[in-house]
Amino acid sequence: MTAKYIGQADFPVDYTFDGYKIGGLSGIDYDAATGQFITESDHGADGSSNAYYTVTLDGLNSGNLAVTFQSVTPLTHDDAESIRYDPSGNGVWYTTEGNPSIYHVSADGTITQATTPANITAGAGWNTSFEGSTFTPNGDYIVSMERSLKNDAWEYSRFTTFDSNHQEVGQFVYKLDDVTNNGVSDILALDNSHLLVMERNFDGNTDANGVSHNSIRIYEVDIDGAQNVENIDQLTTDNSTPVSKTLIWNSADVAETLNTPADKIDNLEGMTFGPTLANGDASLILVNDDNYADDQIKTQFVALDLDIVQSGTQVLSGETNTVSAGAFSISATVLSGGTLNITSGGIGSATMVDAGGLISVSGSLSTATVSGGEVDVFSGGVVSAASVTD
Repeated sequence: MTAKYIGQADFPVDYTFDGYKIGGLSGIDYDAATGQFITESDHGADGSSNAYYTVTLDGLNSGNLAVTFQSVTPLTHDDAESIRYDPSGNGVWYTTEGNPSIYHVSADGTITQATTPANITAGAGWNTSFEGSTFTPNGDYIVSMERSLKNDAWEYSRFTTFDSNHQEVGQFVYKLDDVTNNGVSDILALDNSHLLVMERNFDGNTDANGVSHNSIRIYEVDIDGAQNVENIDQLTTDNSTPVSKTLIWNSADVAETLNTPADKIDNLEGMTFGPTLANGDASLILVNDDNYADDQIKTQFVALDLDIVQSGTQVLSGETNTVSAGAFSISATVLSGGTLNITSGGIGSATMVDAGGLISVSGSLSTATVSGGEVDVFSGGVVSAASVTD
């Protein structure tokens, strides 16, 4: 799996919408049903209230991105970092990191708070706790620490998994790259056992020239069988094993071409899938936190092309979608006459196969629902958690 840069849309630091100064955007999510994104500020400008916004994004296939702010909703709590739509459609969830907390704002405006694990409450450093979050297809909610707990090895970030009833089921450890001022800024589920993890570091310089002072790296992470470390009080390299990770995008690769104040990569903190691209790949949308700082120049939305079959793809009659080695297909629906071909090393998850549809599996297919369709498993292919109905 790899990602490549498509383009960006920027707003100046003094841009306002409906009386709110836009900035501090730390999280983003996408609702395919409405075609809208939500993005939230981690604090308001000049002491004003923080809020979340709905936005639309156009121009993905041309690379000429255009973002339009549509609405604004105030948030009750400061330091909001990651925001996600509720999977059932009942409002939004967001995390805060100053005081590590998780909140659900239901569609009717009711606010409830999930229980923060005791070791996070006791051991989190100021402003380095609940930075990222994501929902998996099976309804689990995973929340990531920006950095380590006070007693843990400095490079170890704890990720906490909650079930669909929002009860903690465990923690696993992710190892950060050994670079200055580094941390996990957001996470995004590919399927039930694979995540994208975005690391972001800052070199400490604040000049406004064309050199990017932020390094952004996105990793594919395998959490299947991860060690549960929730009962280990002090994580060390001897008592805990981090999950494996594979680099899929590094902002250093575009630093030479994006080398002006107007287009250099900034302090990217939020990450979500967007609409499927014309070539069938997934779009990955990133947003930056400009800290309302003049030397950061802009609020920035960045689009990447991720070579997976996008979440929610419909494979129509006469079409064949191929999931190659290292690629993912998430929540695809194979309609009558359509074919989804999962080659060796490819992964499919949460897939529907309608009557007359076909999936050929030489790789891995999990959590499939077969409603009168056909699944052919070839040498090396693995199918798990499949249900079959007439």
